Amino acid sequence: MRVPLLLASLIGLMAIPAKAEPATSLSGLEGISGAMRYAGSPWLNHALRDLGTNPTGWKRQWCAKSVNLWLQQSGKRGCGGNTAISCLHAGKKLSGPQVGALAVMAHHVGIVKEVSGNSVTLVSGNHNRTVGVGRYARGRIVAYVWPE
Repeated sequence: MRVPLLLASLIGLMAIPAKAEPATSLSGLEGISGAMRYAGSPWLNHALRDLGTNPTGWKRQWCAKSVNLWLQQSGKRGCGGNTAISCLHAGKKLSGPQVGALAVMAHHVGIVKEVSGNSVTLVSGNHNRTVGVGRYARGRIVAYVWPE
């Protein structure tokens, strides 16, 4: 009896479409954990899988190159260049940080993993020479961009 019920539950979950759109608030994500937490931003999942590596093979200034790689793996168009500032053109500018958005700084770019007070936690390439996680003051961010 448990197996058919479990199977029916799993089939029902697979029918729920995952949208790649910015969340209007983070409150809907609080109860979700694991990989499903980032279902709306598969590029963030790609970045998290590359933690501790350098998927680009580049030795210098490869943060935007890695973001382009993750966006393209997700079917997005990318930044249009290999500089951090080129990621301003990767999609729609947002009024503030959102999980999954690109956080563009003058000389660095990453993907927002968490928002906490006056800081954002980003997953980015070329973070201490690997894909890493770091916390940045919100004041350093030039713009937040939702990839298209």
